[in-house]
Amino acid sequence: MTRTRSDRRDVPRFSPLAGLAILVCALGLVSCTPDAEGTAGDDKSSGDVADKSNWPAAEVERGLVKGLALPIEPYLQTYPEEVAIQHAKNVLNRACMKRFGFDYDPPAPGNRPPHSYNAANMKRRWGITDPAEAREHGYRLPQEPTDDWKPYEPQGPAANYVFDLTTASGQKPPAGGAYEGDRIPEGGCRGETDRKLGSYDDSLAAEINVETFQRAKQDPRVLAVNRKWSSCMKEKGYRVGTPLEALNQAFSNGTAEASQSEIAMAIADIECKKSTHLIDVYFSTETTMQKKRIEEEQLVLDEQKSKNETIIKRAAEYR
Repeated sequence: MTRTRSDRRDVPRFSPLAGLAILVCALGLVSCTPDAEGTAGDDKSSGDVADKSNWPAAEVERGLVKGLALPIEPYLQTYPEEVAIQHAKNVLNRACMKRFGFDYDPPAPGNRPPHSYNAANMKRRWGITDPAEAREHGYRLPQEPTDDWKPYEPQGPAANYVFDLTTASGQKPPAGGAYEGDRIPEGGCRGETDRKLGSYDDSLAAEINVETFQRAKQDPRVLAVNRKWSSCMKEKGYRVGTPLEALNQAFSNGTAEASQSEIAMAIADIECKKSTHLIDVYFSTETTMQKKRIEEEQLVLDEQKSKNETIIKRAAEYR
């Protein structure tokens, strides 16, 4: 089956809460700064050039959620795993494209890291929690890339077709499924690569991650602590019902950078979270929910985790 360019999906898989759009971007619940697909260099070793100094840490190191981890996290893909898989894909894609006489030289993965180690994103799961970041950036994420991101594409219609059977408008696929006498793999070079590596699947874990986040907002314990937090904020001069409302209110002015009033509100937000033990309640509530869901889905989660570990081991062979 051929695909048009509008069918192509060269985007990171690290986005389980994409339906929450702008809000979760601000919270950092998903990666909103996509990492370009690919790596540069020869077939195996030279692509590992990403600057890892800006990669998110596995554990939150400061703020109100320091050291906290949810039960579902061991089942979620981590950013280093995502990069390792993408690097392996680039090596395999490059070798396949080379057979057909095409260069395939995307930038190295790992140079546009998200703010979270995995999709749980403990640091901002329940709003801002780091006083140091709040004093400097208000509610905003630090170090956001300002350049427009575009996915890497092979150069020219023929290369695009060989890569993943993508056709430009008006382009006819080659007869017989071959290019200059060489048969194109099913699904193109991308299809061949996916079959060699396998497909990473943490969909159930990602579903549970989102489900408990949403359900917790209606839990009586969370509703009660929200009221305490809201009262605290009111005493500081802010009329907001929940931490997520505070975030929306802070972004309603549409400015590119945090104002002093936004910074003051962000600091008050964290102070009220601390005095009301809001994070403790949210964390305890979701932990209980997740443990129950993990117990219900243990077999499937373990099966997915085992398959994913095999894929990571395969990917490591292409470092």
